[in-house]
Amino acid sequence: MTKEKGWRLKLDLGLDLDNLRLTGTKYACGRGGCGACTVMVSKHDPVSRKIRHFSVTACLVPICSLYGAAVTTVEGVGSIKTRLHPVQERIAKSHGTQCRFCTPGMVMSMYTLLRNLPQPSEEQLMGALGGTSDMGKTLHPPEARWEVCLRLPQPTSSQPKRIHTAAKQKKITYKGTPIRLSADFSTETLQARREWNDIFKTLKDKNLQLRILYPAKISFRYEGEIKSFPDKQKLRDFVKKKKKKKKISTTRNPQEDQVQTSQSSSTSCAKGGRARNVQIKSEILGGDVDLGYPGQPGPAVSWTLCPSHFHINHSPAQSSTNRHLCLILDLNYVSQDGRHFPEISDRFLSALEDFPATVPQGVQRYQSVDSHQALQDPVGRPIMHLSGLKHATGEAIFCDDIPTVDKELFMALVTSTRAHAKIISVDLSKALELPGVVVDVITAEDIPGTNGAEDDRLLAVDKVLCVGQIVCAVVAETEAQAKRAVEETKIAYEDLEPVIFTIEDAIKHSSFLCPEKKLEQGNVEKAFEEEVDQIVEGEVHVGGQEHFYMETQRVLVIPKTEDKELDIYVSTQDPAHVQKTVSSTLDIPINRITCHVKRVGGGFGGKVGRPAVLGAIAAVGTGYPIRLVLDREDDMLITGGRHPLFGKYKVGFMNSGRIRALDIECFINGGCTLDDSELVTEFLILKMENAYKIHNLRFRGRACMTNLPSNTAFRGFGFPQGTLVTESCITAVAAKCGPSVREKNMYKTVDKTIYKQAFNPEPLIRCWNECLDKSSFHSRRMQVAEFNKKNYWRKRGLAVVPMKFSVGFAATSFHQAAALVHIYTDGSVLVTHGGNELGQGIHTKMLQVASRELKVPTSHMHICETSTATVPNTIATAASIGSDVNGRAVMLARSLLKRTWEDWIEAAFEQRISLSATGYFRGYEAFMDWEKREGDPFPYYVYGAASSEVEVDCLTGAHKKIRTDIVMDACCSLNPAIDIGQIEGSFTQGMGLYTTEELKYSPEGVLYSRGPDDYKIPTITDIPEEFNVSLLPSSQTPLTGLGESGMFLGSSVFFAIADAVATARRERDIAEDFTVRSPATPERVRTACADRFTEMVRDSCLFS
Repeated sequence: MTKEKGWRLKLDLGLDLDNLRLTGTKYACGRGGCGACTVMVSKHDPVSRKIRHFSVTACLVPICSLYGAAVTTVEGVGSIKTRLHPVQERIAKSHGTQCRFCTPGMVMSMYTLLRNLPQPSEEQLMGALGGTSDMGKTLHPPEARWEVCLRLPQPTSSQPKRIHTAAKQKKITYKGTPIRLSADFSTETLQARREWNDIFKTLKDKNLQLRILYPAKISFRYEGEIKSFPDKQKLRDFVKKKKKKKKISTTRNPQEDQVQTSQSSSTSCAKGGRARNVQIKSEILGGDVDLGYPGQPGPAVSWTLCPSHFHINHSPAQSSTNRHLCLILDLNYVSQDGRHFPEISDRFLSALEDFPATVPQGVQRYQSVDSHQALQDPVGRPIMHLSGLKHATGEAIFCDDIPTVDKELFMALVTSTRAHAKIISVDLSKALELPGVVVDVITAEDIPGTNGAEDDRLLAVDKVLCVGQIVCAVVAETEAQAKRAVEETKIAYEDLEPVIFTIEDAIKHSSFLCPEKKLEQGNVEKAFEEEVDQIVEGEVHVGGQEHFYMETQRVLVIPKTEDKELDIYVSTQDPAHVQKTVSSTLDIPINRITCHVKRVGGGFGGKVGRPAVLGAIAAVGTGYPIRLVLDREDDMLITGGRHPLFGKYKVGFMNSGRIRALDIECFINGGCTLDDSELVTEFLILKMENAYKIHNLRFRGRACMTNLPSNTAFRGFGFPQGTLVTESCITAVAAKCGPSVREKNMYKTVDKTIYKQAFNPEPLIRCWNECLDKSSFHSRRMQVAEFNKKNYWRKRGLAVVPMKFSVGFAATSFHQAAALVHIYTDGSVLVTHGGNELGQGIHTKMLQVASRELKVPTSHMHICETSTATVPNTIATAASIGSDVNGRAVMLARSLLKRTWEDWIEAAFEQRISLSATGYFRGYEAFMDWEKREGDPFPYYVYGAASSEVEVDCLTGAHKKIRTDIVMDACCSLNPAIDIGQIEGSFTQGMGLYTTEELKYSPEGVLYSRGPDDYKIPTITDIPEEFNVSLLPSSQTPLTGLGESGMFLGSSVFFAIADAVATARRERDIAEDFTVRSPATPERVRTACADRFTEMVRDSCLFS
């Protein structure tokens, strides 16, 4: 601990590196769960007399724990200014970088591994890469990291003893942690986890026979032993006190890490040949040891599981409790199966095997450029990301990497703790008395202009509509002081009714944000009555999704000394919107405000820039520069994400599988204000038909108003949710009529959509057939069936889905773009355009376009930043169309500049000819008439198909992705390496939406899952073992946007899981229909895989 201007703060290594301006080490979560701040710690080991190297997360390591150690950051590994380390060079040149806010962490993980093991195995490679988070790289997700945060142990003269090596042991995985199961009943100590850095934890047991031990993140503070069991004596589980306090986090599988233990349970423990039932409750454990259960963050407890009979009381997540009890029963079964009964059939022994960690492999196929294309022409070639090397060395500057400005102040936000309440008073007295706090606390009264929209206030006035709504802001000299002042700000509330959190409650209260949107063709009611043989009805639930961009919302606002000018350096997708909003809020002309965007560490639709407006208010009010950086918890609490959806469908079809009528009604959870919910509803309805031609259709959608933060734009903009409903309908029909239903109902020839827009589905059919062929779908279907016959507790599933994704906005004005090209007298070129670099490689592509048009090598070109002072009135970089429209603007700019180069430049300058030109693309025509229910809302479509195979553990609900094949119609790609990276990334993000990413709220509307420990984005272990991506060969499709289209293809994993579950249910003679909600978490999958254990839970009176 150290003191800073009167305040005590935790001085961790991350803060120290920030103070030293070593900006390569990035802050992303503050919990050690993402790995972006990974560094290498080296220390001398007196036993081996060697230097040992450890990778650690800087945000959790106290400075005092590093006495006598050396710390190496990414700046110490290599630099573009001196020389690169091979790890840095290869990750860049292998196209492993996109937004790459977390690339330095990946580099440090690999560098540390190579320092310890110059020739690592694949398993060791996976272990090292399993910890760096990344939401925007070639593969979207973060690889959830194992990290150790502790006081480094004192060297000992002896090595730890091997644990029970004589016993024959098996392993399973519980909560992502390897668990060893012992066959006998002798007193033993189980290895809690793999021997990472010689640090592991044991529990001492003198009376009980341990059967299964789940090691949790727990402090060693208590000393004692397990007592004998009088009938009425409570059980206490003590941990032998260690001299050094240690906290250990393990490598986690986000699927299984979601499974936690219920609040209280009764377990039967063997002692002296007898069994005794003991009631275990959280309060008997005492201190900081507590039981973890779904829906509530906090520490989890280690205990022994010896279940024969259980009694589980309600927890706050009551609906999940039975699933966790079932898991306990499963684990007990696994510990018995095959040990005391060796005669059990091999068919049942699959329960004993864990999913092995494997290094993903794959093939990327794309068409080479024409052999006659000039070598200097970079269009269509897999050019490395423009900032790839700087990403790998940590020299790429993001918003918060800008050095501290003179007299800079920090801002922190005060947010609501109530979901729906009247503000009685805001007491700032204690906050203002704190050292370093500036008197001008920012409230709604300090806004000289407009305070947002009438229904969407920038700062709350009179009442709050959700937990996390911004009430006011505090400005102080340091970040720590500002956050301390937030804690001392007291707000009195008076609760209001009703409080609505779910779509179902919103429907009950008729709480909606906008009128119903509806599209219809044919006569749906008549078709249901006269034209169908069978009718199936069902419901579909799709959960929300957090953007989880690696770089949180951040801004630096610098006021100028004259004319009310402001320079705003902001991490946003739409600087022009920030500029306009600041102008209206402060009542300052737009021409006095300049927004600068160098690069953004991921956006996905979630970075519009509200924090920037608050920073501008404070900057004008104080006259000093203001820096605002949201930590991960505040970012997730304040901002909205993808809209959860509840859909109801009714589908009528012939026995042949031909669908004659489809009626779908959808409701989305829009949160407390309108935001983009009406647009999302419109897009959801417009895109819902996907690839299918059905003559009688009716789609209806409404956005519900609830007391949650307003949900907003997200990659796919309604398409991933709505199309899952449609595909669920198709899957339900296929369950009755066979797997050929999808092909029978696809568009086959030139046709019109439900909103009367003409299109040619020929590329769709080609993608579908190519995907079936490349994936060997039909032969693998037989292999899957054979595997399922031989394995009772493991089932494989295989699914394929088509996609027709509409690109762009449904309005012409949003398709315009501009570019500015300067040619200097030395022949160098500066290109500026209206797109923002979010990691999708738009700057790289723009230089490729400019290079072709001007016939100048890209080495002669440069893009500085996106600025509202150079290219004004820009459109948000969104809807997969940024590279398309800005590229066309660059092409138009060259028409005034295209001449013979160096000689012409000097001559043009001498003749006073302008060497600058602006290109302006007016945009694609797009419109939609909702009264007539027809239009041409989209410029074009992107087509694709994906096939995925998974293996499901029916006892735990966990799954392994065996193979995925994707085919996309995007062969005329500006940069196939970047575009394939976008496809892979969006697929993986979609896979997270449909399988692991679950938002959990308290009964009071507080988001519990506010970090990587609680919110599970996919990790590197979730990438399919074989991941193949192909761009459709010989395609003549022009330039297309691919940033969002792959999201829905992630549903192929969801439907493959459903296929595996259906197989398990058929084998158990369970005929009734079933529904797996999205995300298909292990809990939900386990419940759907009905068997005798789920029946034990269902039939017994377990809940009180």
